[in-house]
This record gives sequence, structure tokens and C-alpha cells, in this order.
Amino acid sequence: MSSPLPLEIKGLSRRFGAVQALRDVTLNVPEGSIYAFLGPNGAGKTTAIRCMLGLIQANGGEVRIAGHDLRRKRTKALASVGAVVETPALFPNLTGRENLALTARVLGHEKAEIDRVLDVTEMSHAAERRVGQYSLGMRQRVGIARALLGRPRLLVLDEPSNGLDPAGIRDMRSLIKALPERENTTVFMSSHLLSEVEQTATHVSLMRAGSTLFSGSLDELAALQPTTIRLKADPASGAEQIASNAGFSTAKEDDTLVLTRDEDITLDTIAELNRTLIAADIAVHELRLAKSGLEEIFLKMAHDETPAKKGEVQ
Repeated sequence: MSSPLPLEIKGLSRRFGAVQALRDVTLNVPEGSIYAFLGPNGAGKTTAIRCMLGLIQANGGEVRIAGHDLRRKRTKALASVGAVVETPALFPNLTGRENLALTARVLGHEKAEIDRVLDVTEMSHAAERRVGQYSLGMRQRVGIARALLGRPRLLVLDEPSNGLDPAGIRDMRSLIKALPERENTTVFMSSHLLSEVEQTATHVSLMRAGSTLFSGSLDELAALQPTTIRLKADPASGAEQIASNAGFSTAKEDDTLVLTRDEDITLDTIAELNRTLIAADIAVHELRLAKSGLEEIFLKMAHDETPAKKGEVQ
């Protein structure tokens, strides 16, 4: 018998007065994944996280953490979770170690846990400094260290890279990518930094206006996107005619021809097209396969009005 998923959400809804903040949000977070909850500011990410952690009550739907229903078995459900929601609330006049010790004492963890999480987050060197002297990235790391006390099965991070400089974002990415294997935990993180998530996550849920556009693995999302050929050639009109004769549909983006067709496009396809262009005395300046990036996919989906389900991109 397989163990329950770290996080299951079904039909989650939340209204604030006349505003429907969440609409039937459903997702399943696999064990050991880095699951990115994506969308622009105002898409409903933080509201959904607050509902799944019991910080606010949903108007409808179900949240299960490690198989425990959040409404009926709140204590058991939340015992499997560590979370950093928005900016970590830390005591600035206490050291990093002292902040962690307060939480460890409340939760009944041994002192050895403090050293362990400081090591995991690479904050041991600054543990004796007051938090008020920390950079934003260091405060984020102590917040994550505190969330890791007790080895939670699910780690929830709300915009962990928000406000960090490029070096801080890179370091946060490295930390998050190492956590599933090192801590045997599943990471659920919200973000609006799509290019960053593309380098970090294994699974995504794309949100817009409180609704889910897509939920699944990055590989599943990529497989749903058409492969195109980007071609720069001279004369462009001659190249376009040859591509059309070869069964491609063509579109123009500035000085580039974007080629698509119903059949699979492979490297052999490109090689054959290149031979045909050269034989026709067409000067080929660029000829390559291209896949849509996560940001491009999201922007394309955001203009559609019908939410997608898992494995579907509208």
C-alpha cells in the first residue's frame, strides 16, 4: 500500500466579500518533488497557502497533508509541515541560534536539531550574530532553518526569493534544489519568478485570477508545447517558399521565420531543410529547434479564459 501524498488539495475555494480569491483549486503534490505554485501577484497564491496551512478558513474544498484532513485532523496534518509564509517573523535583538532555540523549545526538539538546521541552511557561521544585523537572504535562511526543525515531510515556502539580489537568488535556488534529497522532504513553493522556477522545480501549478491553468510536471508541460524551427535566411522570401513546400506553416517574428508542422520535428528534419536551402543557394544564418520557455507558456495561457486541467494547456 502506497503512502499518502504529502499534499492533496481538492476544489479549494475562498471568497472575500464580493471577491472570489480562489476558484476550485485542485492539485496533487508528489513525494520528493519541488512543486512550484506560480502566478503573478494577486493570482491567489498566498491565499491558497494560508488556507492549506489553516491560517484562514476556506469556503469550500478539501486539504489533506500526509493523508490527514486539515479540518478534521488539524494537529496531525500540521505536524507534518514546516512553513515560511511571506517574510519570516524573527526577533531582531536575538541571535539566529536564539531564535531557533525558542521554536525548538516550544516544539520539544533537542538542541542538536538547531545545529543540524543551521548546517543545512549554511547559517552556522552567523548563528551567534543578532538577526537585526542579517541581510534579507540570511533572514530567509534562518526562517527556512526554523521550518526544517523536526524534519517535516512537507516544506511550504511563500516567495522564498522575493526581494533577493541575483547572488541571493542563486544561493536560494541551490538550497531549495538540495532539500528533497538531503532532508527527505517535499518542497511546495510559490513564486512569480518564472525563469527562476524553470531552473528549480520538478512540478508546477500555474495560477491566474484564483484558478488553476495547469498542474503537472515540467516535462508534461513541455511535452504539450509545439516544437518550432527558427530560421534566419537570405533571401527570406525564398526560404519561406521552400519551407512551405516542405509542409511547414510559417510565421514571421522580425527577421526570423518561425516554422511549425503537424509531424514531429527532429534534428533530422532540420538537417534535411538545411540541405534543401543550401541547394537553392539560400544563405542560412540561423536554423535551430526551439521550445517555449515557462514564461512564454504562462503568458500564452494567461490570455485564455478557460482554466486547464492536468495535462491540458488551453
